[in-house]
Amino acid sequence: MTESPKTDTTRLLRAWAAGDEQSLNQLVPRVHRELRRLAARLLRNEREGCSLQATDMVQEVYQRLMAASQLDWQHRAHFFAVAATMMRRILLNRARRHAAAKRGANGALVNLDSGRRFIAQALARIDRSRRCPANSRHSRPPQGPHGCAPNS
Repeated sequence: MTESPKTDTTRLLRAWAAGDEQSLNQLVPRVHRELRRLAARLLRNEREGCSLQATDMVQEVYQRLMAASQLDWQHRAHFFAVAATMMRRILLNRARRHAAAKRGANGALVNLDSGRRFIAQALARIDRSRRCPANSRHSRPPQGPHGCAPNS
């Protein structure tokens, strides 16, 4: 009696984890279609204009799987669960990079000492303007604690 495709995939996964490169060559065609389907499903939920394609994501997953080839694959579903987690992390990392770029992550770094000097200078200007309101640009009459003129 022949093995079912799922059982055969599990056997190939375990052989690959044990170091059999030939089993990897047999494994890739078996799992590729399902990985592309999984990637396409995850990409449908991404923002408009996402430049990542399902094929690109599958290639990234293959690269990560090569780096983690010593995993002890329990069965076919375990493999696809790990691959799905990798895909979600790829998307998450891309979203984080996009958000960081949007916030100006590549902006200039400020030395803490220069930041302290800037704050000290700003506080000194505020202090001078409080002591001599006529010299400040935005001179206002004295106000009470709630923004109203004090009672006379």
